[in-house]
Amino acid sequence: MRDGFNVQGSVLSIGKVGQAKFLLGTLAALPYRLIKPKSVLILGETGGVYVWLARLSRAESIVVVQPDRNVLKMLAGARAAACLPTRE
Repeated sequence: MRDGFNVQGSVLSIGKVGQAKFLLGTLAALPYRLIKPKSVLILGETGGVYVWLARLSRAESIVVVQPDRNVLKMLAGARAAACLPTRE
C-alpha cells in the first residue's frame, strides 16, 4: 500500500456491534467522536468500516452511495466527445 491509495477488499468480518467496537480506537472514528452526526452520507464505501462507525456513533440516518462504473465510463466518453477539459 502506498500513501494515498486505497486497499481494495477487506479482511474484516464484522457481524455484530460488539465486534465493531475496536473501530472506535482508529483515526477514522475521530470525526464521529468530534461531531456526533445525526445523519451520515458515505460516498464510495467498499468495506463497511464507515457504516459501522456511523452506527456506533448512533447516527439516525445513514446513506451509502456507490458509484456505478458504467455511468462513470459513459460520462468520461461524453466529456471526450464534447472536448471538455479534464482535471489533472
